[in-house]
Amino acid sequence: MSKISSMTGFARSQGTVGTASWVWELRSVNGRGLDVKLRVGAGLDALEIPLREAVVKVIKRGNVSGTLTVKREAASGLTADPVALERIKILAIELADSIPGALPPRAELLLGLPGVMRQMNAADEPEEAQAALSDAVKTGFSAALEGLVAEAVGVGRKLDFLMQEFNREVNTLCSKSASLALTGIGLNMKAVVEQLREQVQNIE
Repeated sequence: MSKISSMTGFARSQGTVGTASWVWELRSVNGRGLDVKLRVGAGLDALEIPLREAVVKVIKRGNVSGTLTVKREAASGLTADPVALERIKILAIELADSIPGALPPRAELLLGLPGVMRQMNAADEPEEAQAALSDAVKTGFSAALEGLVAEAVGVGRKLDFLMQEFNREVNTLCSKSASLALTGIGLNMKAVVEQLREQVQNIE
């Protein structure tokens, strides 16, 4: 007996934490095996493996794709690029040492050189803020995944209810039949409904 499997669906969750807002969008289409593709973006790469494992626990087949979109308010202020600053500092000290009587490089002049200062970004956020965003994103993913699975389960429940109605109508037809021919048709219909009901029970 072939097995019906309907894993086509869409789910979305969103929220805000601190100065960041996030949106999860999960999509699934039917497939023989299970293929999971997640896009979490830079800075949250460590979440990909545990989130993928969460999908595998509740979905057995289908092509599942998830996209996380994170928007942060523009960070205000400047910060020194530590790598660029270290390079400039070493070069400036070496240059001053090679010139007799040269004064040591001044910090404010080094900071004013191109490429040393840059606009603050997400990587400069405190660890507490990054951890809070990570937790919120994981919680949001769980909510979206539940919604995706619930849609598939909703399909099965609707079809099961429909099969019950079919069965009830066929029983009524057979009980009120006044001819053998009509009773035979009713019994054939009952067999077909039973076959459909067995198929519906296999819907994931």
